[in-house]
Amino acid sequence: MLRRSLLALALVAVCLAGGYASAVARPAGPAGPPPIRAGYLLDPVTALRTSYARNIAAGTFELTATVSVGPTQVLRLTGRGDLRRDLFSVTAVNWVDDTVVETLKAGDQVFARKGGEQRWTRLNVATLPETSPLRSQFDPTAQSGILDGVRSATREQERLATEYTGFADLAAAAEAAAPNARAALTAAARIAENATAVPFRAQLDDEGRLLLLEYTIDTPAGRGVTHLDYRKLGEPLDLAVPGPGEFDEAAADDLVTV
Repeated sequence: MLRRSLLALALVAVCLAGGYASAVARPAGPAGPPPIRAGYLLDPVTALRTSYARNIAAGTFELTATVSVGPTQVLRLTGRGDLRRDLFSVTAVNWVDDTVVETLKAGDQVFARKGGEQRWTRLNVATLPETSPLRSQFDPTAQSGILDGVRSATREQERLATEYTGFADLAAAAEAAAPNARAALTAAARIAENATAVPFRAQLDDEGRLLLLEYTIDTPAGRGVTHLDYRKLGEPLDLAVPGPGEFDEAAADDLVTV
């Protein structure tokens, strides 16, 4: 039971972080985004939408994220990703009891452990039931984020290395998303009371890459605020996969509920 609880929390952490990492994980088109030096003339909406592809081109990133519903329910995440090696690590702190869960996704493998423990538990994504929604959520490149649904945006200065504010439409974001990410965004649009006008704040650097994104979704359960900070784009990261003898395999019954 303890291991199952650990896996459940770890899987949630990976899914959330995969969603949060959408800005750095969305594949670019064959031609890529327009050159950023010419991109100073981009309108704010285009600048925001193409920030995804610029982050991807960096290849690596670090991420700090918080998602809160009301004053007490706050999930805190820190993550690091190397897109070229298909590695993504995340540490999540649960608001209920301050449980810390470390998770590492390496290809189709997910390793999880409670903070401070030595041994990991390994889960192979391919062994999940076909009906498990986590199959698609484990693919961070499938997440397109709310910026694909940007309807209006204002740039505070005449440079890209500054702040943007505006509104996004969740249904439009879902329509623009990859097929295996569309369901989650559609579900979010259904429960959001402000689905057609989600307020956001974003910051882009001089190269047009996304550094900060904060948005608010009103739901029947309360106001949900998501805050993301991206840093160390393109810098070397030290990410290692647990070796033989450092992990246990997830039991079959651990997979039933995921």
